Amino acid sequence: KDTCDYVRKVFAELGSPNKCKVSMIHGGNWWVTDFNDPQYVAGRKATKRVYGCEPDLTREGGSIPVTFNFSKKTTGKSVMLLPMGAGDDGAHSQNEKINIKELHRRAQNCLLRIWMRCRRF
Repeated sequence: KDTCDYVRKVFAELGSPNKCKVSMIHGGNWWVTDFNDPQYVAGRKATKRVYGCEPDLTREGGSIPVTFNFSKKTTGKSVMLLPMGAGDDGAHSQNEKINIKELHRRAQNCLLRIWMRCRRF
């Protein structure tokens, strides 16, 4: 609702003779978790090792509302959405692309490293 209201407000300020209709087509529950949870720490270390840089904790994944169902609020478990594609994959766009070989390599590396770290807890 806030986003729709903001877009309407900004559009009205433009004084355009055009019309702008804004509506929310679908949505899901949001979630925020503790990124210092041991599983997140393991995930950050694994991501750094695989990608060669510190991960950017961006709070993405809003297009995956089922994440909320697996969150600490409902199951008591941590949930992580891991970067498995490249920044230029164009996720969810009409020209989305995924390099399957690279995806497989990254997924294997990240998941194996996370599992190795988490089994210590």
